[in-house]
Amino acid sequence: MKKGTIIRKGQIKYINEDDYKRIFVISDLHGYYNLFLKFLEKVNLQKDDLLINLGDSCDRGTQSYELYMKYNEMIKEGYNVLHLLGNHEDMLLTAVNTLDESSIDHWYRNNGETTIESFKNVTGLAKEDFYDKEKNKFLIDFLSTFPTLIVSDKTIFAHAAYNPDLSPEEQEEYFLIWNRENFWDKNFTGKAIYFGHTPSKKEDHTIVYYSNNCTCIDLGTYKYQKMVGVEIKSKKEYYID
Repeated sequence: MKKGTIIRKGQIKYINEDDYKRIFVISDLHGYYNLFLKFLEKVNLQKDDLLINLGDSCDRGTQSYELYMKYNEMIKEGYNVLHLLGNHEDMLLTAVNTLDESSIDHWYRNNGETTIESFKNVTGLAKEDFYDKEKNKFLIDFLSTFPTLIVSDKTIFAHAAYNPDLSPEEQEEYFLIWNRENFWDKNFTGKAIYFGHTPSKKEDHTIVYYSNNCTCIDLGTYKYQKMVGVEIKSKKEYYID
């Protein structure tokens, strides 16, 4: 994803929070499929709820492909599931779509090989088939549908960051997906912002609440085998380990 590229219209998903009984937000599961299953059981997700994943379901953990298959299965069954494009999904798509050696190496250095192994274990195909767009059609097509930003009248959902000085339509894709700058001090949008990408550095690996109603829910799942989901209407936190 090139720096300076303005977000495309189709990459913004607008939602009405009143359309859902509960809205759960999770992030950065990085292949920890079993934690996700425990989360679903704990919250007893219903078809009038909405589940928003802020991105980075792949790499590092051992069951990335299984996660994407589960999300897709849930959508087909009538559950409301939205998944943002995280920087790890961005690296994966760039590697497969360009087959550029530097892009592939960059992704590998960020533990992309674990996602290929997951693909191999589930499909029975060879590792090299991961780069075949027909043999890996499900994953490539599915990830290509992910929005880069989700916005309601009350809340902004981003993977990494949000520039409060710009409207949703003026946001830079790279900033939304990769940035680690302190943006919360400038959040005078009047909306809450939920994001992930930067793991919590708190000793107990819990949610980080920043100023101006900005919340980071990346707990460093790949390091600590712990995740959290927040139901944004009640503000209830659901920790899974």
